[in-house]
Amino acid sequence: MKKNQKKARLAVLVSGNGSNLQAIQEACKTKRLCAEICLVLSNKPHAKALARAQNAGLPNTVINAQHYPEKGRFDTALCVELQRAAPDWIVLAGYMRILTLTFIQAWKGRIINIHPSLLPKYRGLNTHERVLAAQEQEHGCSVHWVVPELDAGPIITQASFNLKASDTVDSAKEKTQQLEHMLYPLSLAWVLSDPTRFHGTTQRLTNQKPNVDHTVQIIKADRLKKLDAQWRQTSKLPNLFD
Repeated sequence: MKKNQKKARLAVLVSGNGSNLQAIQEACKTKRLCAEICLVLSNKPHAKALARAQNAGLPNTVINAQHYPEKGRFDTALCVELQRAAPDWIVLAGYMRILTLTFIQAWKGRIINIHPSLLPKYRGLNTHERVLAAQEQEHGCSVHWVVPELDAGPIITQASFNLKASDTVDSAKEKTQQLEHMLYPLSLAWVLSDPTRFHGTTQRLTNQKPNVDHTVQIIKADRLKKLDAQWRQTSKLPNLFD
């Protein structure tokens, strides 16, 4: 965290377990990430992520999707809560509802997501099953900007691990999540530390074609672990581009 750097306000949207939420909150709490979570919002009232938010004393609320059969009305309620919280960034952490074009345009250039595959491969659901079925040699996760087309936004960072013949869907998921919990807080810190550099990608945020930005460096699992350990030990953000 840079001296005198103003804390960014994060609204975290969740639907499930909330392990990435916890990783981000830990980074905020230890002041490695110059940010504060101003709202945790779920579309599911029984999401475990809400319990994590409550236990951490984070502002949290539910907009139950079942009460809003029309997407437009749900979006309106979502925007009202977000406008109250006044976030600088919207962070999707296991948020399993597809955002509408209207919502994405309203928050253009301020929505970040993490996806459990090495995009542009395996957009959408069931990534681990599909990766194993294709007999891929490596797997991982991608942090990216959100655009109207699903999982097609410009990539910010990616991390990967080598798959083994013995890997199952469960083991591939577990290994991917381990990377996510390191990569997501680091990626947010990198973006916040140098928004201009990373926001060069926002020039393509309206691009409807799948992202094929090959300039993004894929961080191997071993290197990511070293970067994460360095960050935890020193609280000094490691340089992504070294």
